[in-house]
Amino acid sequence: MKRMTRTAAGLVAALMLAVALPATAQTENARPETTRPATTESQDRIGDAVEKMRERVLIALDRRLDRIDRLQFEIGASETVEPENAAHLTADLSASHGGLTALEARARSAKTIEELGAIVDDMVYEHRIFALRTPQTRLVLASDFGVAVAGRLGSVADSVAKAAARAAEAGYDVGQVEALIDGARSTIAQGLAAVEPVAETVLPLEPENVPDPARAVMEQAHDDMVDGRQAYRSARDTLREAVRLLKDVVGADAA
Repeated sequence: MKRMTRTAAGLVAALMLAVALPATAQTENARPETTRPATTESQDRIGDAVEKMRERVLIALDRRLDRIDRLQFEIGASETVEPENAAHLTADLSASHGGLTALEARARSAKTIEELGAIVDDMVYEHRIFALRTPQTRLVLASDFGVAVAGRLGSVADSVAKAAARAAEAGYDVGQVEALIDGARSTIAQGLAAVEPVAETVLPLEPENVPDPARAVMEQAHDDMVDGRQAYRSARDTLREAVRLLKDVVGADAA
């Protein structure tokens, strides 16, 4: 993959140099006393091309540094992320932040398009902020949040079950309510089984794993998160139905 990037950088350099070179027809017929040397004009145009490319490279680096800051903020703001997962993510992002900052310094002092092309190569392939670190971080945060959601839904199921048990002790028929609670617990377990492994699956991925197998791993992780969320919604709706039915049973018997 790196050979492809360097080739692309070489093509960019060649194109920019071609634009920078003066047309021969423009200089052949000019008066000698008013024409700047062709080599000087070429150097000026090449210098302009280098400056334009430097500006683009610095913008690209800034975008990645800004994204890292954003991801670090999201990690710090999460109330459910597991401490060891937060530490892993933070370490990877901090390492990339340091590496990109060093590339920024190199870009500011680069003299040629070839040097800038090598910086682009390192920026994209050594760090993978958009292709890897962004989805990786957000999948881990979502996975840990999903584990917390399972716990909350489980607590709701326990509360409804206790209410149903009290109603049963009082002589009410709560068999259907208990069946709904059991169904909700089963669905919560399905959701947890889908979302909990996601963090462990995506955390080990590194830039050299992009695109393969990282792409397939993260696509599967995303699908698992979708399945987990759907299971949690179903469990929530089932518990609401259990509460409604319990109220109906108690109310009907009381009437």
